[in-house]
Parts: sequence; structure tokens; C-alpha cells
Amino acid sequence: AVLAAAAAFVALDQNSKTAPSRVLFFNCTVNTGERVYQNGALVVENGVILDVGDAEAVRSRWSGGPDYLDERSLEGNFVLPGLIDAHAHVIMGGSFLKMLDLSGATTREEFVGMVASAGASKQPGEWIVGYGFDERKLAGGAMPGRDWIDGVTAQNPVLISRADGHTALANSLALSLAGIGAGTPDTPGGEIARGPGNEPTGILKDAAITLARRAMPPQTMRQKEEAVMAAASFALSNGVTTVGDMGTPIFSLPKEECWSEFEDVLLRMADSGALGVRVKTCVPLDLWAELADFVARRPETHHPGLRLFWGTVKEFYDGSLGSETALMTDPYLGSEGNVGLRIHEDREALASRIGAAKRAGLQVAMHAIGDLAVDETISLLSGLESGGGGGGGGGDRIEHAQHTSGLQALDRMASLGAHAVVNPLHIADDVGAMLEKLGEERAGVGRSYAFRSMVEAGVAVSFGSDWPLVAPLDPLASVVAATSGRKHVPPERLTRQEAIAAVTWRAAEALNVSDFVGRLDRGMRADFVVVDADLLDPGAEKPVVLKTFLDGECVYVQE
Repeated sequence: AVLAAAAAFVALDQNSKTAPSRVLFFNCTVNTGERVYQNGALVVENGVILDVGDAEAVRSRWSGGPDYLDERSLEGNFVLPGLIDAHAHVIMGGSFLKMLDLSGATTREEFVGMVASAGASKQPGEWIVGYGFDERKLAGGAMPGRDWIDGVTAQNPVLISRADGHTALANSLALSLAGIGAGTPDTPGGEIARGPGNEPTGILKDAAITLARRAMPPQTMRQKEEAVMAAASFALSNGVTTVGDMGTPIFSLPKEECWSEFEDVLLRMADSGALGVRVKTCVPLDLWAELADFVARRPETHHPGLRLFWGTVKEFYDGSLGSETALMTDPYLGSEGNVGLRIHEDREALASRIGAAKRAGLQVAMHAIGDLAVDETISLLSGLESGGGGGGGGGDRIEHAQHTSGLQALDRMASLGAHAVVNPLHIADDVGAMLEKLGEERAGVGRSYAFRSMVEAGVAVSFGSDWPLVAPLDPLASVVAATSGRKHVPPERLTRQEAIAAVTWRAAEALNVSDFVGRLDRGMRADFVVVDADLLDPGAEKPVVLKTFLDGECVYVQE
């Protein structure tokens, strides 16, 4: 439809003074995602790219009077396609911008002081919610417990997520409100850490976090809308015009509320024109039937305004490396046989639900971090057929694919046609843990963050941040971290152009939005970002985002 619209625009009489205003962006270097024009130009009309290429050639094709073609200089700067973060959490991320951030805590005293300070402004009974702690950054490396914070939070329940989102700390009041005690059994796919007398320490892992979340008052629709708007503003400031929204994890919300975030928040915002970025959303696998029914009632997998896209379900296969819940073939070093956590022990039931989703034409995105989780996910997806429904199934996705059992696994992943949505910005946080928990071999070439090995095996690689968990929503930083900035296992570095592809057209393919965004080409939406340095210079640091354009309109300018 977009290509047809572009053809109609081109068919207009180019000398007609009544034609809609067209804008020529010039005086810039244009990287379309696949090729570079050193003296480049773009012609945009009604949010669509009509032409792109060498400035002289573009001018010759679009000659006309000054009242016919509006010309705007980009002042010798560099243009990239609008950046895409293929894996983030929009409502959660926008909400976290207002929450207690513990990522800077390096001692127990700092940690406790930050929690106490947050509580000082709260009314009794009001929840203190935070995120970002990492016990490896704390002096001594001890995991926090409720005993750390009970003394300063006696009147306020507390729930603080670890940086990876797979572990959370609750104080005694929160545990009491959630009904978690010595006699509470572990939830399937989760763990309640325990101390003497089987008493909870306050640490909850994966699905066990749900128990505490359910005791919290739910966010209002208005609060969620404000979170989306805050997330959009933050994204645009980093040059991000399209976000792969993985939703709020189902172990954080009941599935009905997860569906409400799609239908009552994002869809309504799209209807009212309030979505400030493009969002490709997904819902938990438990909601596959609801999504299949939704898709069946609509001829397209996107909103008419092209700001909201759907058709994907997500599920967790395992946990995370930092929480030692990523499912590994061999035990974690020094862990007395712990190989991590398989979220769904009933793999036949899991396969049945995924198969039903795929037959309905939905795309499946599976979180798999440990090498055994990746192997089993590949086997699971390989044995299931996709349907011809309208969900835009495309290739399925393996989220993170952080650790692999070797090159054979990557060959199988490539044969499957699955997209690997990886996280370059997580390397800096995980390098110490990889060596400590896995050893040099499993942390080495072809085994951990194996980007180069994936590309050479033919795997389609795109980048996500997992924002607000672990890393910021910053694809340019991901490009640097995957290339010149990569210090861990340098042979797994990508080239700059490969990395740029991973945050533009490759990411668009992973999100099934490549008919509209990801490249600067005729007929595509006019989403682009202007930066101050050439990202193809292998020695260049992360450039500064000067301007962000969405549908040809400037929606962010650096102050």
C-alpha cells in the first residue's frame, strides 16, 4: 500500500504548482542502511520518501520553482534510517523513568540510604518500587535481603527489581501483603529464596515475582498512557523511531492486564493519534487465542496510522545469567549442580500452545539465554509448522540467544530462519559473571554473545536493549558495543555496517515491519535520524543525535 501511494505521488505533474509540498533534505551524507551517498539528498512528501540518492541526481529529477520544492539543509551532518530497538518494554520503561533507580549503588550503605530516601517522601502504606540493583556492583558482592531494608521501610511495602528483571527484592511488609511465608511453596518457573527456618530472605526469582506484584495496586490507564508518552520522548531523543515492545512480563502482571495494555492503552492511543513512536507490540503466549481472534477480525497487522503493529506472542524458556536461572547444559561453576531454570517443565504443553499460535499465523518470540535453552528452543520451533493466518508470522525470534552450545547450534538456528535478537549493551555487565559462572570456554568464541559466528552461519541478527532492564534504549550505543567497543572476545565483533543493519533493516525484518521502515528508500516511511559523526568510521565514538524525523516531521531537536 505504501509503495502504491509513493507511485501515485511520483505520477503527479512535477511542474504543477498545486501539488502538495515536497521537501528536499540535502547537504548531508546519507546511509540508507545498505549503501552510502556522500553528497546525498532525500525527497519527502506526506511522510513518504519519494527519492533518495546523490544530491545532484536527485535535484535533476525533482527540478521546479522554489514554491514547489521546499529545500532544507542538514548542515553537512550524517543521516541514518530511523533507529529500531527490537526488544524493549515500553510501558515498563516509561514507568521506570519515575521510579527509584538503584543502578548506582556500590555499597550496602548506599543501597539502604537510597531506599530510605525514597521512602521519606511516601505516605504510610504507599509502595516503594525500584529497579536496577546488581549485587556484583556492591562491595562484597552479597545479594541484598529484606533484613537490609526492613529497618527503614517498616511502614511501606518495597519491591525492587534486579537489573536483569529476573530477580526482585521484597521487604517483610511486601512479603506479608503477598502472603509469602515459610510455608509458601515455590511457584512453577520461579523460586523463593530462603534462609534459616525456611523463612523467605526477600529475594524472589522469575515467576515467584508475580506473587508480590499481585499485592501491588495496579497502574491506572492514565498512568500507563503517561508512561508510553514518556518512553516515546526518551526514544526519540536517542534517534529511535520504532520500538519492538515486548510488553510487561507475565510474571509481573496477570495476563488480563497484559492484554489490556495492548487493547486499552496502545490501541486507544493509536486511535487518537497519541503514539509518538512506532510500536510493534507483542502479548504473552498465554494470550495467543485472544490475539489470533483479534487478527482474524482485521485485514492488516497494523493500525491505519502505521504507529502500532501486532501479530507476535512472547514466552520465556529460562531466566538470566546474573540470577543463575539461565538454563545451561553444564552446571554453573561453584553452584553445586545448578544448571538454571526451565520455566516450563511440561514441554509438551508448551509445544502445543506454541504450535497453536503458529498455526494461527502468529510470530513467536522465545526468550532463551542459556545454551540448553537455546538448543531446546531451536528444536521446539523446528518441529512446529506455521499457518497462513494474518498475523504476519514471518520468521520466529529467539530473544537474547546469549549463550550457545557451539557452531552446530548456530547452523541449526540459521536453517530454522529464526531471528536472533541479541543485546550488545549487556556484555559489559555480564563479562565478569560469564568468566566466574561459566569459565573461559563457555564464555569464549562461538559460545557467548557470538555475533560474528552468528552472521557467518547465516543467522539474521538484530539488536535490542531490553530497556529498562540492564541497558538504556540506545541503538547507537549498541552499534559501538558490538564493534570497536567490544572488549570481550574481540573475534566476535561485527563491522559497523553490519551493526547498523542490526538497528535498522534487520531489526525491521525481525519485527515484520520492513515494508514500512528500516531503510531509506522510495516508498518507505520518512523516518530518519541526523547525527554529528560518521558511524562507519571504525574509530568513531557514539555520535550525538541532533534531530529525529518521523513521517518526515522533525520530532526531536537536540537542545
